[in-house]
Amino acid sequence: WLKLYIFYQFSLFFSLFLCYLIIHIFGKSVKVFYSILCPYQKAISKVEIFDNEIAIICIEKSVFDETNTTPDDTFGVVDFIRNIEGIKLSCLLSEYEQDKFMVSIRSRNNIARKTAEVFGGGGHLNASGCRIYADKENAVKQMLDACKKVLKEEKWTVL
Repeated sequence: WLKLYIFYQFSLFFSLFLCYLIIHIFGKSVKVFYSILCPYQKAISKVEIFDNEIAIICIEKSVFDETNTTPDDTFGVVDFIRNIEGIKLSCLLSEYEQDKFMVSIRSRNNIARKTAEVFGGGGHLNASGCRIYADKENAVKQMLDACKKVLKEEKWTVL
């Protein structure tokens, strides 16, 4: 946790400093870059890690409204958190309408699609997606339960 916290603090400071320099060097036209970077910063600060194997980030619609961005602007965050040591499944829940989440799932061990299929989604073995229709708390809980179920099944098939 300490490594993650230090990494988060450094990345937050560095990205804010970079935005400051870019805006002051190149002017107001680059403020669009800052508005796209803001959801990344907010997303990274909301990473929740469960059982040292699952990382979930949930970004509410209000964040997109505040920063004048869309869920598409945060697409790479899920790949970023998959690179945290020990993480087998990373999930990004992006609220595009009230209680409607677009979910991006990434894995390293070919289980992202199995997780997405729990919700009627699909995709590639290590990069998949689905949608969840629930409030934030229940959406995260449903996603976590699905991840735990798929990881448990995966452990049994490896044995």
